Amino acid sequence: MFREIARWSTNIAHLGLERFRALPFPIPPRDEQQRIVAEARRRLDAIAGQTRAVQASLARLPEFELELLAAAVAGELTPQDPHDEPSSELLQRLGPPRKTQATLSSLRGDTMPKRRPRPTRQAEPTPDLAAVLKENGGSLPLPELFAQAGYNRDLPEHVELFYLALRNALGGTIRLTGDAAENAELEVADAA
Repeated sequence: MFREIARWSTNIAHLGLERFRALPFPIPPRDEQQRIVAEARRRLDAIAGQTRAVQASLARLPEFELELLAAAVAGELTPQDPHDEPSSELLQRLGPPRKTQATLSSLRGDTMPKRRPRPTRQAEPTPDLAAVLKENGGSLPLPELFAQAGYNRDLPEHVELFYLALRNALGGTIRLTGDAAENAELEVADAA
């Protein structure tokens, strides 16, 4: 249809306003147009209702989080086995939590635990990891032990020296507590 009414010059078709205005354009009958408009309005109203519902849910999200936390603490998230050990007995059996340097700092009101400054290339880290653990309350997570012993993670030779010292001390003067993972907790072997 465009080719029939356009004026051609050098492979470019020009379709002026008058020619475009004369172009027949298919329009559905009026009752079909009214059905299309009604359906569009119905869908837009549904979208608006869904948007309001999502916004209301988002506004109540903090309240839901508090309810979820309360249900978790009360043990209401999963069915409870009456033969399970009560939490009070479990806490009594486990005893009080160990105080690490991080918890002692938080009790004192410090925002960050005190750390030694990062060593330079001239500074030598200590290979006596058990002594570092003793200085820090007897136990530390692996990354904290690495830093407290004076090792610099940016120096590959320090990383190698640390793991050599760790391999030599594990099973002797220090041991893993919990799962043997990258951030496992280490403690002095005679601390138990």
